[in-house]
Amino acid sequence: MPTSATSNHPSRPEDLIGRLNSAHTPYEAKLKALRDLKNQIIGNRTKKLAFLKLGAVPSVVSILSSAAAAQGGGGDNREFYESVLIQSAAAIGSFACGLDAGVKAVLDAGAFPLLLSLISHLNEKIAALGAISNVVVDFMAHKSVLMQCGGVKQLVQLSKSMESAIRVNAVWALRNLTFLVNYRCKEEILLELTSATLISLINDPEPSVQAQALALVRNLVDGTLNSSNYVFGEDGAVLHAIARQLRSTSKVEVQIQGMYALSNVASGNELHKEAVMNQLLPQAGNDAEKTLVKFLQSTDSQLRTATLWALINLTFPGSPGTCRRVTELRNAGIITQLKNMVNDHCLDVKLRARMALGQLMIFGDSSS
Repeated sequence: MPTSATSNHPSRPEDLIGRLNSAHTPYEAKLKALRDLKNQIIGNRTKKLAFLKLGAVPSVVSILSSAAAAQGGGGDNREFYESVLIQSAAAIGSFACGLDAGVKAVLDAGAFPLLLSLISHLNEKIAALGAISNVVVDFMAHKSVLMQCGGVKQLVQLSKSMESAIRVNAVWALRNLTFLVNYRCKEEILLELTSATLISLINDPEPSVQAQALALVRNLVDGTLNSSNYVFGEDGAVLHAIARQLRSTSKVEVQIQGMYALSNVASGNELHKEAVMNQLLPQAGNDAEKTLVKFLQSTDSQLRTATLWALINLTFPGSPGTCRRVTELRNAGIITQLKNMVNDHCLDVKLRARMALGQLMIFGDSSS
C-alpha cells in the first residue's frame, strides 16, 4: 500500500524553516510549523543544532514579533495570535535551554525585549517566563537589562499569582536571575522581593513552588560571607522557614533544595554554622535528629549528597565551635551513619561521606 501523503512522520528541518519563512504560508500553517519545531527540539540537542544552522531562531522571533503586533491591534483573531505567541515563546525557550549557541542565537535575534513585553500578557506569561529563565541563567548583561526595566518587580508580582503554574515559573525566573550574580544585584532583588514574600513562597501550598523558592534562597546565600546574612534578617525568619519546611515536607525535591540552602549558609563563619546547627539539631531535637539521619539514609543520592555537604561545612576543622558540633553530631548517631556510607554505590556520596567522616574523626573516634 502506498504511503499516505498525510504521514505522521515529523517534517524535515529544511521544510519547516521554509514554511516559517515563506510569505505565502498561511498563518494557520505557520502555527502548525511552530508546534512541530518546538516538539522536535525539546530535549534534543542534535535537532536544536540542526535548526540553529538553518537560522530557525530569527524566523521564530520574526513570527513572535508579528504576532505580538497583530494581537496588540485587537480584532477577531486575538485568540489565534495568543496561540502563535505561546508556541513561539516556548520554541525560543527550548532553544535557550542548556545550549550556549541557542542562547546566543536568541539574544542576537532580539528576542529578549519581546519576551519581557509578554510577561504582562494574560495568557502568554508562562511561556515567556520559561524562555526568560533559560536566557538569564548564565548571561549577566541580560540580567541587568531585566532588572533595569522593572522585570524583577513584575516577576515578584507574578510570584503572588493565584495560579500555581505562574507562581512556579516566576520564582524559577527569579532563581535563575540570582544565579552567580554579585552582592549588589542580590541586594536589589531582595529589596523588591522582601523576606516576607520569600517566606510565603517557601511555605507555598505547591511543592514545586516550595522547591523553586528554596533554590532561590540557595542562590542568594551562595558566594561571599555577606550573602549568608540574607537569611538572618527579622530574627532569622527565613532560616526558620527553611528548617520548618525540611521537617514537615515529604517531597524529595524540596528536601534537596532546603539542604543545599542550609549547606551554603553553613559554609560561612562561626555565627552562620551555629545558626544552621541549631536548626538541624535543636536542644530538644529528637525529631530533628531523625530528620538528619533520614536524609542520610534517603534512596535519593542528591539528597544524601546535599546533607553530607551540610555536615562537611559544619565540621570544618578550622572553626572554633567545630569540636562541640562534632560531639553533638556523634551523640545523634551521625558518625555511625557516615561509616555505613563510605562504600555508597553513588561515587559523589561515597566521596563526601569519606570527607565528612575524616573531618569528624579528627576529634576522636566513637561507634555511637
